[in-house]
Formats: sequence, C-alpha cells, structure tokens
Amino acid sequence: MRAVRILGVCAVAVVFSVGGVATAQKRRAPGPAPAAPPARPQPGVGPITGPVADYWVSAATTSGFGSQLMTGKRPSMGSLLNMAAGQASAPQRSLTLQLSSSQAPSGPPEAAHAPPPALGVGASLPLLSPVSDKPGKPGAPRETDPGDPSTYQRPKAKLMIYWGCGEHAGPGQPLVIDFSTLGPGSPLPDLGGGVQVRSERPPVFGTSVSYGHWPNERTRVNVPATGSLVGAHSVHGDYSPDIAFEVTPDLDFMPPLNVQDAGPTPAGGKRLSWSPLQ
Repeated sequence: MRAVRILGVCAVAVVFSVGGVATAQKRRAPGPAPAAPPARPQPGVGPITGPVADYWVSAATTSGFGSQLMTGKRPSMGSLLNMAAGQASAPQRSLTLQLSSSQAPSGPPEAAHAPPPALGVGASLPLLSPVSDKPGKPGAPRETDPGDPSTYQRPKAKLMIYWGCGEHAGPGQPLVIDFSTLGPGSPLPDLGGGVQVRSERPPVFGTSVSYGHWPNERTRVNVPATGSLVGAHSVHGDYSPDIAFEVTPDLDFMPPLNVQDAGPTPAGGKRLSWSPLQ
C-alpha cells in the first residue's frame, strides 16, 4: 500500500513525504477463549517504514529595496540603478523544487514537475540530478577539503547586529561579534535569548540516494508577476513514486509588500510604509 503524508504546509512551502505505510494493531477478545492460530496479515498492511521520497515546493515573493538580490538571481542594470537612487525594485516571484528519494533509478535519473497553466512557466519543469565530481557511495554526504591548518588566519572583522524599529538603536544595541577574539575562551554570544526554534530542512544533494531540483543549469524560467500555483500539480520520475497534489488559493504566492518611501525622519533617516498583507 502506498500513502501520501503531508509533513507541513505554509504560505511559502509545501512539503510531501511519499511511501509511508500504516501498521495494524492486534486486539484480544474479552474473556477466556481457546487458542487460535495467529491471524494472517491483511494485504497492504505491514510495519511502519520511512518515506520513500521527500518533495519540497518553496515559493517566495520578494519586494522592496534590493528585492531582486534576495531571489538569488543576477540583478539587472535597472535594478542596480533603482537601488542607487533609493527606489524600490519590482516585486519578484521565485520557485524552488527539491526531490530526494531512497530509491536508485534503473538508468539515468529523470524526474519532472508538471505545474498548472496558471503558473506560466511551461508544461514541464525537469528536476535535474547534479553529478558529483568525486566518486563515492550513493547517498553519502560529500566530503570537503578542510585545507592546510597552518595557512589559517583568524579573520579581523566585527559584526554589529541591530534589531527593532525607530530612529535610534534600543538599549543593549548593537550586539558586537568580534571575529578576531572568538575562541575557546571567548565563545560566540547567545543570539537566541534562550529561545529554541526547530525548523524543517529541505532535501539537499548528497544526503539521499537520488536527488533532483529546479531551477537548474538546464532550465531556468522566471515566474511571471501574475504566475499562480493554484491548481493541480504532479511529479513523475524513475526513482520516486508518483506525486499528485492540489494547491488552494490560501497556499498561493504571498502578495507583494508594496514598500513606499514615506519621506525623511527628523534625524535624517528614511521612513518606509507598506500596505497590509492579505
């Protein structure tokens, strides 16, 4: 039996695990009863196993000053000129697809995502599998060369962290991290304030037997400003079960922030305003 289990759904990411199997519980009849042979397992029922495949659909809307830099794309000359002039860039919509599987393909790995026509990126988005430059066991994390320890030089830099809003920094700010003094006797300061946040991590290349992602060097299509995720989606590949799901309007791209310059502050800063998000 094959089941689809939704791990998490939010406004910017939809996560699926495919291949989970349910388990059966044994019950005993009340009162004494003669011994009976053990019941035969029902078809399609067995012990719980891990998901065969994990699939992440991450959708983001960036807007405001320098929004094109946050999409990971190379900014256009017009965007750079707008930032230099203090003007906001046009809103950008971006999409990232990541598929990992515990199954190996019988031949060259192939997988593709079929989006709805409303997305405006074509009928099929190929999930390309990267090729490792070093031979190794499939699914094993890739090793990196740490370099020669004798050539290491401690960085000489300071990181100053501010938070909150207003013309002036609040008490206790900035938090200064001096990289030249970090070490066993001077650990990194507590940045979390005792708050522990657990976040899910998307699949990455080298941590599973098979992996594919989009965009990639084969295809890199920009999502139009009017593109929508609403509709039927399907994923088909030779190393994972087929995946089919529907995206509802409440899980579509978030609207842009529409940041506007509201004039200077008395201290010479810049005041920003934006419309409420729906």
